[in-house]
Amino acid sequence: MKLLLVRFSGLVLWISFSVVSSSNILAQINPGENVRTAERTLVPIDVSASILPFGPNLTSAVPSAARCSQMLSLHIPDAEFTSAQLMPADLDSGLPEYCDVAGFTQNTIGFDVRMPTTWNRKMYFAGNRGFAGHIRYNTSDGLARNYATVSTDTGHQVLVPDLDILDASWALNNRQAEIDFGFRSVHLTAQLAKTIIAIYYGIPARYSYFDGCSTGGGQSLREAELFPEDFDGYIAGSPVLDFRGALLAMTWKMKAIQATPDTDIISLDDLMLVGNAVLDACDAIDGLKDGLIADPRQCHFDPASLLCKSGNQTNCLTKDQVRAFQMIYQGPQTSLGQQLFPGLMKGGEIPDGLGAGDGWDGMINTPGSPSAEYILQDQFLRYLAFRVDNPNYDWNMFRFNTDWQKTDFMASILDATSPDLTRFHQLGKKLLIYHGWSDETVSPLRTLEYYTDVRNRLGAKQTADSIRLFIAPGMYHCDYGGPGPNTFDYVSALEQWVEKGVSPEQMLSTHFDLNGNPDRTRPLCAYPNVARYNGSGSIDDATSFSCAPPSDIVN
Repeated sequence: MKLLLVRFSGLVLWISFSVVSSSNILAQINPGENVRTAERTLVPIDVSASILPFGPNLTSAVPSAARCSQMLSLHIPDAEFTSAQLMPADLDSGLPEYCDVAGFTQNTIGFDVRMPTTWNRKMYFAGNRGFAGHIRYNTSDGLARNYATVSTDTGHQVLVPDLDILDASWALNNRQAEIDFGFRSVHLTAQLAKTIIAIYYGIPARYSYFDGCSTGGGQSLREAELFPEDFDGYIAGSPVLDFRGALLAMTWKMKAIQATPDTDIISLDDLMLVGNAVLDACDAIDGLKDGLIADPRQCHFDPASLLCKSGNQTNCLTKDQVRAFQMIYQGPQTSLGQQLFPGLMKGGEIPDGLGAGDGWDGMINTPGSPSAEYILQDQFLRYLAFRVDNPNYDWNMFRFNTDWQKTDFMASILDATSPDLTRFHQLGKKLLIYHGWSDETVSPLRTLEYYTDVRNRLGAKQTADSIRLFIAPGMYHCDYGGPGPNTFDYVSALEQWVEKGVSPEQMLSTHFDLNGNPDRTRPLCAYPNVARYNGSGSIDDATSFSCAPPSDIVN
């Protein structure tokens, strides 16, 4: 245990912290490589619960505009403060009055800490999406609950609107930026935020939570693996835990649909055709015909059944289109059949009508509008996939037989695939994972593989003590909609588990129609249980269902 000297508005504070060695992490990531820059700045700290004021007692201070602006006078090693202002309450959004403090740590890692005047003694860290590139200013999920909220840009800033999370050019032969994005920035920002929060309120946060989906879900699992002491509770939604695999699975899909930035061989009509055929074949296998498939692993629909019998037919698929759908369901493989990453599940092909491209329509390229997946995988291969980057790399040249292993080095920086959560469990931390069966961006099977690996490594009882997994039928990536109920309060569920020891065995999940009105509720059950119809009542009402083991489901 050591002491950190902090200067604040004429006061001298000593904050106790512990230094965690980074040599083992760097040794695993960069064997044989000169990582002097990374090692020089990678000094994780864990701020403890004690603040020792040398001067007036800060606990008597009341947050105010003057006190908020004084945060600019903070002097913390390796931190620069650029703004501090008290923001008024917003009745329309439901956000309270809060002090917004922003700046940089380690020169390049941007951070934003928002501290409500009425505080619940908790910290909420919002994870990133895509390649990050900006502060997650939308931390309202936490701020509306009176959390002190935290976010980071992960060490790089992309200033082009709507392209920031799709742009990876910042990583061009920049190992430090890659390490910051891979795991370092969240940890250092969390530690700095704890210090800022403790100084502002005069007392430390009682509980801290990380809430991330997509890339943020992977960040959550990476933190749980490397720095489990940072948070008490972790939320990992639709996690891009196998970053390399998820991005190269997009390359596989682009090859399958013969994509260009403007075209491919799959249309919205083709998605409707296949999606309806899937439901005709598999909707009732769970015992209820409701437009959802409780467990798509039981669905064995083959798109070859839609092959056109002769030329110029409608409501059928060409040979190339059949092959494209088969490849998407199959997932990346070598020519010898080695599975590199799981394919997509059946049941989410039909767009939900919102037109946002959050389902399978999100992979389709149209004139002047390449899909987000096209851009993401192209950027990944140019700037993040290989030890040495090639900004002119042509994704069409990637060969799954020979090139996958060439990405192993960067996978060691970006992936959160280690099943060793022993220390996480020993510290009594809690992890809530959720994923949608109809996720088109990241196959839920990869999350299932991870959960199984952790369970095998940690043990069934220890896993049950620390982790819950929820897989939602008909839900797209993260909170982006889908035909199934996809809105549920995972934050409250995790709070109850962390703070009161009540483990989450089910959550109420709601689906909203195109006008934003609730039209269906279901219990979302902790894996492996599924929602079983009780035999009476509306199929759109959660009270008509109970969570049951999958063996109880009629097949």
